[in-house]
Amino acid sequence: SSGINAEWPLRPGHLLDSKYNSDTCKNLTTQITETVKTQVKAELGNNNRFKVVVLVMIGANFGQGARVASRCLWYPQYDRFAQYEYHNESLFAVGIVYGVYYE
Repeated sequence: SSGINAEWPLRPGHLLDSKYNSDTCKNLTTQITETVKTQVKAELGNNNRFKVVVLVMIGANFGQGARVASRCLWYPQYDRFAQYEYHNESLFAVGIVYGVYYE
């Protein structure tokens, strides 16, 4: 990660005792996405040149592996990202924030 910082609601305190439930996690994913997006935009301020994109995935943890990948056009000199991963006995969560610079 470089350049974008966020206090992730994915931190263990928010999900520590959570059990996976598809309905609950659907709502939680939406809430976390909006919270992170609001925090990052506030941190960047009004005069920034970044388009902020937030992806949050929460899934059941049955001991299987999971791989999350994404692709996009990228200018490493300007564009930034941050990511966070969390898992407990019942679920896993991955959050990624992209800050794509535009002129």
